[in-house]
Amino acid sequence: SVKNTLLQFYFNSKTFPTSLFAHTGASKGWKKIWFIGINGQHGPKHGIFGSVSEGEETARTFFEQWTEEVKRTVPEKNLLIFDVKEGWGPLCKFLGVSVPEEPFPNVNDTAYMKMGIRIQRIKAWIVVLGVPLLAGGALYTIWKKFFR
Repeated sequence: SVKNTLLQFYFNSKTFPTSLFAHTGASKGWKKIWFIGINGQHGPKHGIFGSVSEGEETARTFFEQWTEEVKRTVPEKNLLIFDVKEGWGPLCKFLGVSVPEEPFPNVNDTAYMKMGIRIQRIKAWIVVLGVPLLAGGALYTIWKKFFR
């Protein structure tokens, strides 16, 4: 669910030390999603993250309003309403390509996303603690070698 995955990534991006690096590698698409999520440009007062935080009914309303807006603004020939549970079939048909031999991927489940959050935190702490320690060690070594 969004509450256990994307919302947690958002909260993680707002806490130290990941807040220092949260948006440095984001693609334009992700930046737009974060922007809509944070500022609520397309739905109830607080965007997707605020809506999910407020409860299931508010989140459902946000999702329904968002879906209707997409249907209104995207030409029908360019729009696929798709549920990943349907697998390759509808997606490949829409794109005009053959169905691949390999099974449809399932990599964004809750456990996978939570692991990503933990890795994000670990990397941030490594940078926050590791870089100053390495720099301090290098400066100490230089000082000891040349100034003692």
